Amino acid sequence: MLLHISYRKFVHIKAIESIYGSWESNFEELPKYIAALQLANPDTIVQWLHHPHGSSECAVFKCVFWAFGESIKAFHYFQPVISVDGTHLKGSYRGKLLIAVTKNANNHILPMAYAIVDEETNESWMWFFQQLREHIVNDNIGSLCVISDRQGIIKATETLDYWKEPNAYRRFCLRHIRRNLR
Repeated sequence: MLLHISYRKFVHIKAIESIYGSWESNFEELPKYIAALQLANPDTIVQWLHHPHGSSECAVFKCVFWAFGESIKAFHYFQPVISVDGTHLKGSYRGKLLIAVTKNANNHILPMAYAIVDEETNESWMWFFQQLREHIVNDNIGSLCVISDRQGIIKATETLDYWKEPNAYRRFCLRHIRRNLR
């Protein structure tokens, strides 16, 4: 299928690529960017997950999870409430950005962890919650409240033992419920 765009649009696209690079070059920079994050932020956790279809010479990216060291430390002083959600990434490389946040008694929001995944599936949410448990949430926090929309997050938390009651209680985001009712 041939795509027809105006000359003006073509020049605009080329100008953006000359400043920021192409989608391919930006995607290739992701490992360097994550390594720079770790170098600049001590105790930052990064976990990569590659497709089993890749080889030792060419690992095929599936997911990456990261949490800043300072956010991990700060979480233990915040309310034991985690809000999780995902959003679509735009551009040539489709994917989803998953995020977990919490807030303190003054309603200041603390982003805790991020992940870029290929699709927002039960498997990717399970992997995200496993990383949260392994690297951020520990047993001396007590019970957690997990706020989310009603999509794949429910199945993921029901599958993983730690994320079931009495360790974690699930609640639904009112904004999502209101939007679904409309």
